[in-house]
Amino acid sequence: EISLAIKPKKKIILVGLSEEVNNFYKNLAPEQVFISKDYQETIEILENLQPDVDYLTTEDLIDGRYLDSLTILSLVAEIEEEFDVEIPTVEIIPSNFNSAKKIYELIERLKEE
Repeated sequence: EISLAIKPKKKIILVGLSEEVNNFYKNLAPEQVFISKDYQETIEILENLQPDVDYLTTEDLIDGRYLDSLTILSLVAEIEEEFDVEIPTVEIIPSNFNSAKKIYELIERLKEE
């Protein structure tokens, strides 16, 4: 399932789709952003915890101090509940949480394990 978020003049982020499907959507609507349902749910969790951040483009959520340690703990709990995954302590590192895309990739990797 694909969600559409209209973000004029923003970079395109296509996540969780095959390269063929990504190219189709890039050609169809280059000014819009298409994301998978799970990626959209990840962004919604983040927005509920910390609004006023552009999660489609921000790539320094930890390094830029958009998310503090308590928010990260809440985020981990929300992700584990929503996606039925367990995030090991060794995975709770800035490189896995610096962007919504990285968080989504972590979730997808854990779902495969």
